[in-house]
Amino acid sequence: MMVRPDTNAQGTFGVRRLPFDKLPDWAERWIAYGTETYPRTVRRRLRIMNMIAYMIAFFTLIYALQYAALGLMQYWIMVVINLAIVGIALCVPLCHRFNEILGGLLLIGTEFFALIIFTGLLGQLSGVHVQYFAFAAAPFVVLGVERARLAFFLVFVALVFHLVAWAFLPAYVGVLDVNLSLLLSSYVTAAATTMGLIALTVFYAFRWAEQAREQADTLLANALPVSIVERLKDDPDARIADRHDDATVLFADLVGFTPLSRGLEPEELVALLNAIVLQLDIAAARHGIEKIKTIGDSYMALSGAPVSAQDHAVRMADFALDIRDMIPKIAREYGHEIDVRVGLASGPVLAGIIGSQKFSYDVWGDTVNLASRMESTARNGAIQVNSTLYETLMLTHELEAQGTNDVKGLGPMETWVLKGRKIS
Repeated sequence: MMVRPDTNAQGTFGVRRLPFDKLPDWAERWIAYGTETYPRTVRRRLRIMNMIAYMIAFFTLIYALQYAALGLMQYWIMVVINLAIVGIALCVPLCHRFNEILGGLLLIGTEFFALIIFTGLLGQLSGVHVQYFAFAAAPFVVLGVERARLAFFLVFVALVFHLVAWAFLPAYVGVLDVNLSLLLSSYVTAAATTMGLIALTVFYAFRWAEQAREQADTLLANALPVSIVERLKDDPDARIADRHDDATVLFADLVGFTPLSRGLEPEELVALLNAIVLQLDIAAARHGIEKIKTIGDSYMALSGAPVSAQDHAVRMADFALDIRDMIPKIAREYGHEIDVRVGLASGPVLAGIIGSQKFSYDVWGDTVNLASRMESTARNGAIQVNSTLYETLMLTHELEAQGTNDVKGLGPMETWVLKGRKIS
């Protein structure tokens, strides 16, 4: 069954795109490096890890250059350690080729030891040890929540390193003789980096949750009416069963499709059926029609429910005319001849959600049965309607009387064929 076309122009699965969701091609290649072979969810996490690694490499290189400018002979050890961190951070994307968590563990381990070394060299006044607080969140981004035990262990290790740095390392000036202005600058940088990493981690966590919710909503909206989705969101355990006093039901069947399908390859069959159903879905959305389901080469739709509409019959009639005209045209584009029979009926219906695993929205009642009979007894290429619809459409549409038709299970009744719209 085809899903409803997404017409909200929000991007993949209808999820809203942020301004920075689209990056230049060169940036995309760098961020995606080493992640190509992983599943989508893992690939997304590794891309974020690559971004973090590149950010660490960039800012650490700046630190190295700053210390070199202050005095290479005096601060050579700071320059060497920072350059080593740059090299390790740039190796993180390469590690993805071997294991999805190797790069993350390498990055975290490097930061653990580098921060405590820097605290010893510069002293606590530099604020370097404050950056351990970022590891309250970072392991979950780097490793994923599926490795929660390992992530919590790393959070504990970060706490231990912080306490060691706070309790046992020099409180003010460390091993290196650094002036106060440099220490204060280092503290500001450490505090800003820590808060920035925590803020980004929380942002991405909420962003992922929002994307997952929007994707779930979009998938539900493709399977169920939007109004029904909103009711389910308000009360997931609600038993949805409604009576609608006046609605219009449509059945459409592809004439000749079954014998045609015997001579087609599976790919050709699916391509043809997909093209037809896709165009029907687009037309249904255009007319405000609710697609109920496809069964093989049959299409069922509803108008006037679950959201009532005064012009439900007119909408469905116009939709039926589109179906009659577009299906043979689409089939000819694929080199085949296919016709269609369409049946419409108006009246009361019952509608609701059935199932628990793969639930669906469906409709029942005499009106549904009548619409099905209108389709099965219609001539090829015709749209057959019942008397209720005739009385509703006679002012807006051209209809041709068919006389008395013996409808199976319902007895003899007057039927009409919908020919087209009346010219104003």
